[in-house]
Amino acid sequence: MVSSVDRAYQALRAMAVDYRLKPGAKINESELAQQLEVSRTPLREALNRLSSEGFLVRDGGRGFRCRAFNAKQVFDLYEFRCELEVAAAALCCARAEDATLAGFEALCETDAEVLASLPAAELIDRDEAFHEAIMHACGNDEMLRALRNLSSQIRFVRGIEREHRHARSEREHLEIARALMERDAGTAGSLLRAHIARRQDEIVEVIRRGYSRIYMAEAMQGLDMK
Repeated sequence: MVSSVDRAYQALRAMAVDYRLKPGAKINESELAQQLEVSRTPLREALNRLSSEGFLVRDGGRGFRCRAFNAKQVFDLYEFRCELEVAAAALCCARAEDATLAGFEALCETDAEVLASLPAAELIDRDEAFHEAIMHACGNDEMLRALRNLSSQIRFVRGIEREHRHARSEREHLEIARALMERDAGTAGSLLRAHIARRQDEIVEVIRRGYSRIYMAEAMQGLDMK
């Protein structure tokens, strides 16, 4: 049976991942407790968990705020993810069984028509599944846990990115899969670095589009309620 803390945590995490909790906004605990139909104690436990995972920040002694949505933070997350996955690729080449490495290619879909027909959420799920498969194959559970947390924190940004580069991303996945199958850690690492790394100016543009989407959705919701 799911506890009230876990239920509140899952609901709030989903809201934080796609920025239904607005960037930098103060968390109204009374309002959220009523909305989620939980008491303040389990809500506070859920908020503390989200704070420890980087989704919320403490607002001094006055509660919590939703994480900021700024270029420095997103750049740092991408930089961390890049180093983590390059290290995982090397471990994967050294440790994974041949059958596991051969299976990566099956996770890649390069048919442009098929990709164009998939909803954005499914494209992101496919992308995360490919990268998690590599991390799982490297055999380090803590690295896998770190990647999952990182992926959640940048999921909104990745969704905006993949609207314009889903076919290219899948081709890059295929190249990475083939390098791993050949146990070529150097090439796999270089391909992953090129695939993941983002320049600061690219991140600034994605964030600009992200803010537009967040507040446009809020405006449209307001119109629907009239």
